[in-house]
Amino acid sequence: MSRAVTILFSTKYKDNVEEIKNKLLWYDPVFKEMKKIEGGRLGFEYREDEDLIKIGYSNPYRMVPKIEPVYKKIKTKSSDEREIIKWFDDFQNYRESNSTIVMKTKEGIEFNVPDNEIDEFLYDCERRNFTVRF
Repeated sequence: MSRAVTILFSTKYKDNVEEIKNKLLWYDPVFKEMKKIEGGRLGFEYREDEDLIKIGYSNPYRMVPKIEPVYKKIKTKSSDEREIIKWFDDFQNYRESNSTIVMKTKEGIEFNVPDNEIDEFLYDCERRNFTVRF
């Protein structure tokens, strides 16, 4: 005889950081042209401008745009499905188990566990903090 045991997936949300890319515009008052820049946001710093040096400008120092990165937090959903499958492979190999995977659903994985292995199977699930349903 055997029993059907379902190990439910535990869903967690992880915080990830993603860089934002914007299309930025900056009007250059010296050259009288609109420049398109891609990045997070524009910051400005006072420094020597190479373009002014090239045209022979008398004072090549001015406020020049500097691209600064902007990040946003996003939450991504992750499941312990891979961990459960890896654990089951190890369980079968090391204990020479006759347990089998019956089916995988969106909420968990159903296993067919022989009666003589059920205690060991459930103990190992409890040790790994897996949520089990009969």
